[in-house]
Amino acid sequence: MSTRLAIFGGVYGNDLALEAVLRHVRRRGADLVWCLGDVGGFGPHPDRAAEILRGHGIPTLRGNYDEAIGHERLDCGCGYTDPRDNHFAQLSYDFTLANTAPAHREWMRSLPEQECIEVGSRRVLMCHGSPRRVNEFLWESSCSDAFLEWLCERYCADVIACSHSGIPWHRALPTGRHVVNVGAIGRP
Repeated sequence: MSTRLAIFGGVYGNDLALEAVLRHVRRRGADLVWCLGDVGGFGPHPDRAAEILRGHGIPTLRGNYDEAIGHERLDCGCGYTDPRDNHFAQLSYDFTLANTAPAHREWMRSLPEQECIEVGSRRVLMCHGSPRRVNEFLWESSCSDAFLEWLCERYCADVIACSHSGIPWHRALPTGRHVVNVGAIGRP
């Protein structure tokens, strides 16, 4: 019997997108559902996404945004290098921090940074950015097979599922391992 695993990340406070994804995975009959973090940010009602995830009992990892909001840091820790990206990220972050309830900030602090589960005979390592850093961007265009194989070997994973870059991609590696960036559901 196979296990149907649904993994998403980058909710970014978009409660409407989150509800749509959860309806879709229910219709598809997912056995396990996981969120890879970045619950808040960008959406006008930061608490709604946390309420939905918590209300549905969806296991959730701590993304860089959750880490920052949970610990009331000065910025999102997104890891952007472009000054414009940092400017707009700061505006969004300040709004989200000011409008996230203390109970949700406490919940975000308590979330694990990564989780490894067995799905059939495969070890699936779920993380936000990469197994090395919560805000590491794993771009399909800049990650060699050798580097991705090294990550899988180093972190004892047959599959690595991540999200931080927001752009979905999948790479089947020569050894039969896989790296999947599940993208972001809350923003284009």
